Amino acid sequence: MKNYRSIEWLSEETVNWAIDFLAREHPNDPINIINNGPLCYVSGLCAVSEYYEDNVLMLAAVVIRSIIRGHPLYDGNKRLGMFLGETFLNKNGYKLNVDNDEIVEIAVRVADSNKNWERAEIYNWLLGCCIKSSRQEFEKR
Repeated sequence: MKNYRSIEWLSEETVNWAIDFLAREHPNDPINIINNGPLCYVSGLCAVSEYYEDNVLMLAAVVIRSIIRGHPLYDGNKRLGMFLGETFLNKNGYKLNVDNDEIVEIAVRVADSNKNWERAEIYNWLLGCCIKSSRQEFEKR
């Protein structure tokens, strides 16, 4: 199996940090883990990276869809999916060039199985709204 060293992966620690962050930001919401499968999948994505080669945007689409559709939390799956997707992009030198309303709209589309927003649709959206930036820009934050 080829491991793409140029990619900065989401670690289990980062995923747990994101869940804790959301829980602190939304103290009245029941942001509790009910399904570890999607969380383990995105934190272990490097194990299947050969399938996606080194396409950071496709991998971000996988992160977003896996969390939103995998429903690892009692509440907050759309927030966590988009947050982890954006975190993954930032770690790899990309940023979303959209406002929060569009992020919410996309998260709702992904969650709605009737909208049929799968990995390819998320990827195409990311192609249109991501811009390349330096990793140093995000390390300063």
